[in-house]
Amino acid sequence: MKKCLVVLSSVALLGLLAVPGFTQGHRHWGGGPGGMGGPGMMFPFMLSKLNLTSDQQAAVDKIMADHRSNFQNYFSQMEAAHEKLTAKLLTPTPNLTTDDLDTTEISNLRGQLMKEGLQVAVDIHNVLTPDQLNQASTLHTQVKALHDQMRSMMGK
Repeated sequence: MKKCLVVLSSVALLGLLAVPGFTQGHRHWGGGPGGMGGPGMMFPFMLSKLNLTSDQQAAVDKIMADHRSNFQNYFSQMEAAHEKLTAKLLTPTPNLTTDDLDTTEISNLRGQLMKEGLQVAVDIHNVLTPDQLNQASTLHTQVKALHDQMRSMMGK
């Protein structure tokens, strides 16, 4: 019985440690707003398929450069906030409850990150032609169909 309790406690602790890691966005532009799977995730792939002119590519590069430091700042702040949360989870505190864990800072940072990412998406949208936007929509539909097929194959 004691052995089973130790194993279950270990599994629970590992689960708690994994949560902050899974909730962090990617540390490159492809993570986009919303982290893995968010609206910006497909942008690099789509942009590479849209045959941008050299002027459009220069505009996209400038947009990315203009927002890069903000993204880096948000991700650094989120990492610190996640570390703070993890430290509280690992501190021997009797009867810890979710009320003891303040996630307001993380929620606010996620909101700011989403807003920044959406601004990038809108700025890039405004660089594209209607034909390129239609092509991006078609690519999105094709990728979504592939994801749906994968989920179906995996029984989810």
